[in-house]
Amino acid sequence: MPRVQLSFLVYSQTRERRSVVLAIDGGSLVTLHEGETAGGLEVARILPDRVHLRMGGQVFAVRPRD
Repeated sequence: MPRVQLSFLVYSQTRERRSVVLAIDGGSLVTLHEGETAGGLEVARILPDRVHLRMGGQVFAVRPRD
């Protein structure tokens, strides 16, 4: 699995307005919405306190750093 850091999360009840800013394997920041992909990762779901990412049939959660 790649190393993923969640830098910023915007949650809205409207799915189209949800977005996350991720750094994947120490690379540049990328902004994604639900259903979009980068670095082989798909943003499966954005929740108020975490994002669910899918890769190779596995789903895992990433939370922002405290």
